[in-house]
Amino acid sequence: MNRSEGVEILGGGTFMGMVNYDAGFVITTKSDEAAKSAVKPPLIDGDVDGQTGNWQNWGDDNLWPTRVRKLMESSTLAAPLIYKSVCRMYGTGLVYWQNVRSGATIEKDFSEITEVEDFLLMNPVDFIALERMMDFRYFNNIFQEFIWNISEKNPKIVETHHLEAEFCRFSKQDETTNEFKNIGFYGDWENVNLSKVTPITNIDWKRVTVSEVIDKTFKKGKFAVHSKFPSPGRPIYGTPAHQALFNKDGWLAFSNEIPKILNSVLKNGMNLKYHIKIPANYWKAVHPKWDQMSVAKQKEIKVDKLEEMNKWLVGTKNAMKSFISEYAVDQVTGKALPGWEIEELKDSSNFDKELLSSQESDAHITRALGEDPSQAGLQPQGGKMGAGSGSDKRTSFQNAISMSPAEQLIVLDFLYVIGKVNGWPANLKWGFQHEVPTTLNENKSGTTEITE
Repeated sequence: MNRSEGVEILGGGTFMGMVNYDAGFVITTKSDEAAKSAVKPPLIDGDVDGQTGNWQNWGDDNLWPTRVRKLMESSTLAAPLIYKSVCRMYGTGLVYWQNVRSGATIEKDFSEITEVEDFLLMNPVDFIALERMMDFRYFNNIFQEFIWNISEKNPKIVETHHLEAEFCRFSKQDETTNEFKNIGFYGDWENVNLSKVTPITNIDWKRVTVSEVIDKTFKKGKFAVHSKFPSPGRPIYGTPAHQALFNKDGWLAFSNEIPKILNSVLKNGMNLKYHIKIPANYWKAVHPKWDQMSVAKQKEIKVDKLEEMNKWLVGTKNAMKSFISEYAVDQVTGKALPGWEIEELKDSSNFDKELLSSQESDAHITRALGEDPSQAGLQPQGGKMGAGSGSDKRTSFQNAISMSPAEQLIVLDFLYVIGKVNGWPANLKWGFQHEVPTTLNENKSGTTEITE
């Protein structure tokens, strides 16, 4: 470690750091003592899904995220569950702190940092975090743009913008470096005009130093970063844990078809409760001039009789009524002649079967999305825990919050990119604050506040 004219050099190991106190910036670079260069990114078989121009397809038709979004939007369960999980992760909002080691413990210091506050004032980071969470939960792929200032002496990121994942594609791999050098941004890949795709330099920020980021992108004014939860065997676009829901004949497609089936039954099916069998000679016996009546008059009489029978049969006040039907005997054959019959028809619509299928598909969708049945309003097998006290929802909520730091690492890594480039404190951490429901005997307010 040495210091000269306001510059302090931190050396040793594989990296070297330079702190310029007068200009107020930090630069890290690989030191001369570094070992062999890191292995290049792997060479990918980009022909599996194909390419559209110079851009790597996302799915064999290059429309995978669009198809996924439309499937989710058609579901009465999947999209609302994602919305709920994003709201739960967000909690009461985004916070930052510094981890301060004190002996064997780590304390959180929530003191304001002027440079961080200035950046937050100029950038809607809270809303950006929500946008990133939605793309993360839908696709497990997030894209972010970073804008440089104009000072070559003191390079800083001054703006950041979320790039909708559905509108982003990687460029084809560079044949020399194996890198995906650009991210293409376009709003309608189904009807893409390749000449109007906006290329943004792509940086794998975990593999390069700050000085390399500056060298590659500062004069271009911007760069972009891709984030995803690790997806084994998927080095280009990540896959979500609920990937199986999107299979051609998967549970989500099946679930989306059930309302169509039920509506078709209602529109096209015959919903009859009773079949009333009336002997043909009844009308002549009751109406002696039946044969002289017009067809319209005969129809009117039959309709009136039908309405009379409906009033007699339908309604709770008519429950348990008795019915008497007389019939005559043929004096030649000795067989009974037809009399009145009221036959109750069986329901063949399979409504109950379809509703049970809907419940089964809901359970599969809920599990695939990583949600607890109680949070989705589904009753778990074996009944509700806590006899309706709400302990099932409270426990599942706390379990979800305890697992959220891993997801937050992906969703909030864009802030660590900014911190790394802008020289924010190395112990600066980001997370979401939550009010966790408790029982009143634990806390009179009914909630306790935690930060993850």
